[in-house]
Amino acid sequence: MSVHSTPRTTHWDPPPGEGAIEELRLLAAGTGGTVVLFGWSGDVVRCLLRHDPPPRPLAIPLLDCAAPSSGMEAPLHVLLAWLPSDVLERRLAGLEHVPSMRNRLLLALQLARVRAAGCDVVTGGVHGEVTSIAVPVRDGDGEVDAALALLAPSVYLEDLDRGVVAADLGRVAAHLYDLPVRLPSPV
Repeated sequence: MSVHSTPRTTHWDPPPGEGAIEELRLLAAGTGGTVVLFGWSGDVVRCLLRHDPPPRPLAIPLLDCAAPSSGMEAPLHVLLAWLPSDVLERRLAGLEHVPSMRNRLLLALQLARVRAAGCDVVTGGVHGEVTSIAVPVRDGDGEVDAALALLAPSVYLEDLDRGVVAADLGRVAAHLYDLPVRLPSPV
């Protein structure tokens, strides 16, 4: 990153309630995808919570801003869409190597679309083999602190209504702040 900041840590003390974990577990099992909560740690995106479908995790890597993989754009778009312009520019400076972040005009249009829709759905990969669906996680003041995403092989989602999956993610995301969880500040 070109901007150095003190990383903020995320504490799960106590861990999320069993009800939220069960909802994430059901969503992962029902779709065959991995449900991941992404948030900022300083200017770096981190995985805060991950739930894989049974019986074993998918081979979908977590978001690594140094080398984002296919289908990982949706969580990034959601995390960036509601940032103030000065913070957005600072965070984008660290993502210059990500091809989808280089064209600022196209990115601005994508982020406006995400804000209007309230979620993002991106199918990526050479042949569209990975789909990610992401929704914002808002704090008690309505500020976006994190992104809750489902990452799955696209074939697993072919027969599912992605709008319904996004709505389910949004319902779970709305209740994350009902839990005794502290997410990092988005700035």
